[in-house]
Amino acid sequence: MRDDGYQPLVRRAGPYKAAFIVAKDSPIKTLTEARKVRIVMPDEHSATTAVARAELRRHNITNPDVLHVKFQEAVAQQVTGGLGQVGVVNPTIARQWTEQGGRVLAETQPVVNWSVLASPAMPADTVRLLQETLLGMNTQAAPILGALGVKEWAKAERQDYMALLDYTKE
Repeated sequence: MRDDGYQPLVRRAGPYKAAFIVAKDSPIKTLTEARKVRIVMPDEHSATTAVARAELRRHNITNPDVLHVKFQEAVAQQVTGGLGQVGVVNPTIARQWTEQGGRVLAETQPVVNWSVLASPAMPADTVRLLQETLLGMNTQAAPILGALGVKEWAKAERQDYMALLDYTKE
């Protein structure tokens, strides 16, 4: 979006934070200590991985030993099985992990989530109408949003996306 002129329309109302998880008895107490262990992450092109890598950079952790797995659900299984000492998961998996006795070591900074963007070629009046229609779903089509896993849309702001791109270096 930064270089191609995409126009933010709406985003999921709440922010997104990926979590770094460890076993309940793990000796690792800080994210900095994770620089010397294997970190299991979901698919390398996922948003969870992008923000996790950004957080590792913020902590000056370069060239971490990363094992990628296809699905987020598999990350916790790999940590449980000992194939990695730290895992990176979405908030839902993190909540389940802690409910089962595991620990959240750290979280990424909060970022915008589930964005809907319009092409730079879309006329301004069409962008405005599409944005109004999507925001109207909050009251007129809540069951559809729920089926998508979205509680409600919020108006997207360009500066939020620029901050995300700066954080993830995309």
